[in-house]
Amino acid sequence: MAEDMTREERVQRLAARNARASEEFRANGGVTKRYGRSLIIMHTIGAKTGLEREVPVVARPEEGGWVVLAAVQGAPNNPDWYYNLLANPEILIEHPGDSGIETSMVRVHVVPPDEWEAEFEAVCAVTPSFREMQAKTTRRIPILHLRRLGPATA
Repeated sequence: MAEDMTREERVQRLAARNARASEEFRANGGVTKRYGRSLIIMHTIGAKTGLEREVPVVARPEEGGWVVLAAVQGAPNNPDWYYNLLANPEILIEHPGDSGIETSMVRVHVVPPDEWEAEFEAVCAVTPSFREMQAKTTRRIPILHLRRLGPATA
């Protein structure tokens, strides 16, 4: 069971799952069986290491960019990639485009506490499962806007 795993085992399991999702995304022009066209791959820069990491996440397109929640299925802690984005908010993402995978530079903006409730309700109207994830944890799941810094490239 997941509860019986060490942190290192959980990290290795997550890394393998992320690698499979990224591989499927790239092999199918930005489409996956589980997430359709809702997956993006963020190229984050480690806050401590400075190393690039590829992180596939579910994202909802919006005008000028995407919305991402640092939900981790309602885990008690924010994901490491969240802290990487706080330290290095300008990143490259891979996302589905009109004719396959495109890349865009984005700047990450965290929704401030006074706007969180309205943003969360808007997200849950489209993806109700985030409400269940929020109910599993005592932390307020961060909501992030990824705003394009320029035109996408194929």
